[in-house]
Amino acid sequence: MRWTLLNIKFPRETIITLESAFKLLEDFMHISESLMIKDFQEEFALTGYGYFKLATACIESFYDLHSSIFEKYLKKIEAKKEFLIKTGLLSFLFLSLVLGSICFFFYLTYQKLAKRLSRIAQETQKIASGDLSARVTLDYEDELGKVIKLLNASLDELEKRLKEIYFLHYYDPITGAPNREKLSEELKKKEVINLLLVDIDNFKDLNALYGEEAGDEVLKYITQRLKKVFKSEVYRVGPDEFALILPEEEIKKLIPKVEALLLAVEKEPLYYQDFEIFFHLRGALISECTCPEHALSFAYTLLKETKEKAKVIDYSIRPSMERKRLYEETLFYLRKIRSAIEEKRVIPYYQPVFDNQTKKIIKVEALMRIKEKDGETLPPSKFLPIAKQSGYYPMLTLRMFEEVKNHLPLIPWDVSLNLSFTDFLHKEIIQSFLSLVKESSKKLALEHKLVLELLETEEIEIYERIIPLLFEFKKQGVYLAIDDFGAGYSNLQRLIELEVDFIKIDASIIKNLPESERARNLVRAIVNFAKATGIKTIAEFVADEKIFKLVCELGIDYSQGYYFSPPLPLEELLRLGQNLT
Repeated sequence: MRWTLLNIKFPRETIITLESAFKLLEDFMHISESLMIKDFQEEFALTGYGYFKLATACIESFYDLHSSIFEKYLKKIEAKKEFLIKTGLLSFLFLSLVLGSICFFFYLTYQKLAKRLSRIAQETQKIASGDLSARVTLDYEDELGKVIKLLNASLDELEKRLKEIYFLHYYDPITGAPNREKLSEELKKKEVINLLLVDIDNFKDLNALYGEEAGDEVLKYITQRLKKVFKSEVYRVGPDEFALILPEEEIKKLIPKVEALLLAVEKEPLYYQDFEIFFHLRGALISECTCPEHALSFAYTLLKETKEKAKVIDYSIRPSMERKRLYEETLFYLRKIRSAIEEKRVIPYYQPVFDNQTKKIIKVEALMRIKEKDGETLPPSKFLPIAKQSGYYPMLTLRMFEEVKNHLPLIPWDVSLNLSFTDFLHKEIIQSFLSLVKESSKKLALEHKLVLELLETEEIEIYERIIPLLFEFKKQGVYLAIDDFGAGYSNLQRLIELEVDFIKIDASIIKNLPESERARNLVRAIVNFAKATGIKTIAEFVADEKIFKLVCELGIDYSQGYYFSPPLPLEELLRLGQNLT
C-alpha cells in the first residue's frame, strides 16, 4: 500500500480515503490472523458476530472508496466526451484519406505489374512447352527487369548445354559421325532395311604401332572415305566399327558392289606425319531385314562369322527368323547351364582307353555332361560353346572336378582330365586341379595317376607362362598328354621340353586313315617321333574294326572310341571293367 500511495499520483482526498480504507483492511487482517491463535476469542472477547461486523465494515469502506473514485472520474470523462468525439472523427477522416490514397497507389502499381507479369507468363509458356529459343523482352531496368535478363541469360546457357548434350548423346566426339544411339532411332523408323557393318581389321595393332592420335586420324579418315564412296550416312557404332543404311537392291547385285566399294576405301592409305597407314576392312551385310531394331545385333553376329571365314564380306538375307531361333536356343541352354550348376547336375562320363595289344582298359578320360531333370544327359556340343561365350565355363569345370574327386576312390585306372591353356588363367580352376592332384595321391591306387590332357593349339607358343606349373604337376606324379595332336600348331621341340607322356592323335586324322594315304603317312611319322622320344600314342575316334586294324598296323599304342565303348557313367564303366577281367 505504501508503494501505491507513493508511486501513483491520486488526488489528496482520494489518498485520505485510501489510507483510511487500508487502515481498516490492516486491522481486519491482523484480527483474522489472530483468530487462528488458540484462545483468541477469550483473550480479546471477540465473538463471531463481532468478527462479521468488522469484515462487513471493511468491505463497505472499500465499496465506498470505489464508488467515490469511479464517480469522480466518470464526471471528468463526460466533460471530455464531446472533445474526444470531435477529435476522433477528424482523426478517422484523416486516416481514411491516407489509407484510400495508399490503396489507390497500390491498385495502380498492381495493374502495371499485372500487365508485365501477363506478358512474362505468355513468353514463359512457350519456354515451358519446349521452345528454348523463346525469350522474355522487357524494357524496364527495375528489379523485375534484372530478373528477366538473368532468366534470358540462363536460357542461352541452357540451350548451349543442351546442344552439347544432344551432340554427345547422338554423335561421336572423335569423328563427328552419328553414333549407335542415333542409328537405333533411325532403324525404328524403318520397316525393312539393308544394313552394312564395317570393321577395321586389327585396329588395336594400328593404335599400338602408330599411337592413339594416329588411330583417331584413321577413324576420321575412314568415316569420310566411307561417306564419300558409298554416298550414304556413316554411323560409328563401336571402337572400330561403322554402319551404313544401304538402299534397297537385289542382293546379287548389291554384294559385289559393296565388296568393290570396301576395297576402294582401303585402296587409298592415310598419310599421317611421315607414314603411310594401310588398313584392311571387313563387312557384314544384313539384307531385307524385317526387324530393323535387331539388324545391328544380327550384323555383329555375321561379322564374327566373316572374320572366322577370313572373308572380306558376308551377307545374310532376311535373318530375322533364323537369328531369333538361335537367340532363343542360346537362352534355352543358358538356363539349363545355370540350373545345372546350382542343382549340382554337372557330372563326369568316362570313356575308356584300351591297350591295343592286351585289349584291356589302361585309363579313362573324364568328359563333362549335364544331367537333365528327367534323367537324360546333355552332350557337351550342346552347351560348352555357349558356356565359354557366356562365362559359365569355369563354374562348369569346377563342378566337374568336384564330382571326379568324389569318384576317385572307386576308379581302378588312370584318370584323364582336359584343360586348355586359357584354363590356366583361372586361378580357381588351377587351385581345384591342385586339390584334385592331392586327393588322387590318397584315393587312387598306387599304380594309377591323374593325366592332364592339354589341347594342342597355337596357344602352345605361350606355354612358357605355365611350364613351371606343369613341371610342378609332374613332380607330384601327374602324367601329361597333348590332346588333338596334329590339328593345330605342333612344335616338336617344345613337346620334348615338356616331357610329354602321351600324344593323342586327332580324330580328324584317325577317321581318314582308310581313305587317305597322306593321313597314314602322317600317323607313321607321329608314331616314329613318339617312339624315338619315349612318348606313348593314343588314337582318338576309333569308330570301327577297319580303323582299329589300321591303328594297330601303324604301331599306335592305345585306342579310344565307340568301337570299344562310348562315354559311360561311373556305374556302367565299373561293370564294363569287371566284364573285361
